Amino acid sequence: MASTVARRFAQGLLNILDSDEAVERVEKDLDAVQQILASLPGLGRILTNPAVDPARRKQLLGELMGRIEAHPASAGAIALLAEQRELRALPDLIATYRRLKDARLGVTSVGVISAKEIPEVDRPGWERALSKLVGTPVRIDYETDPALIGGAVAKVGSVLYDGSVRGSLHKIRQSLLGE
Repeated sequence: MASTVARRFAQGLLNILDSDEAVERVEKDLDAVQQILASLPGLGRILTNPAVDPARRKQLLGELMGRIEAHPASAGAIALLAEQRELRALPDLIATYRRLKDARLGVTSVGVISAKEIPEVDRPGWERALSKLVGTPVRIDYETDPALIGGAVAKVGSVLYDGSVRGSLHKIRQSLLGE
């Protein structure tokens, strides 16, 4: 479950953004900052360390946000997180922001788990098919699970569409055993 800090920040960000383009841009900014902080863990410690001169922390953060050409709302949110020493809430903030953004834009989140990775070239076809099935635009989170043997499983909300070999074998087993 998302932390209180993450929920407040995510909702606050969405409340101040006035266009769908800004909403999408802020998501990309937050993702970029998370990737940078993951690749440079020392930077996160510096940005939240009260022993480091506040002017230096602000300068570093300004440089970081300038390099990714961040939206002002993104820059302000990250600065506030750093100032409050809450950068550890960034992954929860991103997940919460994504859910709220999808709801605002009328996008349905779908999870697709396949036995092998679905190639990039095939993903638009998956999006079209699942969007048609659901009746709204979709955002697909792809995962792999070799235990499926073959095929894929799609989860839309609480509905599971099982097209995996493992699922088919399970159904056959049930019918043979009369379960």
